[in-house]
Amino acid sequence: MATQNLLAKLTDFLLADASAQRKEIESISKVLKKLKQKEKELTRQMAESGDESERQNLQAQLEVIAVQRRKGRERVREIRDHKN
Repeated sequence: MATQNLLAKLTDFLLADASAQRKEIESISKVLKKLKQKEKELTRQMAESGDESERQNLQAQLEVIAVQRRKGRERVREIRDHKN
């Protein structure tokens, strides 16, 4: 009986871990989607902008978003690789 209880607890733990990982991936995916939209908007603004200082500011924002997106994609990859 004790072995069955331990196995049941282990199964619950493993399922909870997979569920938490799935939720984290979904959350990161939503953020990545928003960042991509923001990136497109900033690119559009940069194309329309005539002011050089404003373009530099937009470029700096684009670089930050690119780094955030890269880190998000890396985290999703880590989670998926860890599952396998």
